[in-house]
Amino acid sequence: METKNLSTIAQWYIENGKYQILWDHVKLKHPLITENIIVNLLVYGYHDYDKSEPNRFISKGKIKDKKYQVIYEYDLIENEDILIIITAFEKIR
Repeated sequence: METKNLSTIAQWYIENGKYQILWDHVKLKHPLITENIIVNLLVYGYHDYDKSEPNRFISKGKIKDKKYQVIYEYDLIENEDILIIITAFEKIR
């Protein structure tokens, strides 16, 4: 699948409210990350495959001169496909 398709698919899940953020992990490690940052990166960011973890994806982008990444995957929960946000963080380097 092309990376352009990754973006289109993620955008559909976001627009249809079919996503879940694992806040326990995100807020514990990255307390300044908001749902708005995550959603913006998934809708407008550059998407790619996560090279270290099969079936996971990365969305990268810049908001107000800060670089961010979102790590996500797709899963079946209660017979419904859903986009799961594993973590999100500001990229320092």
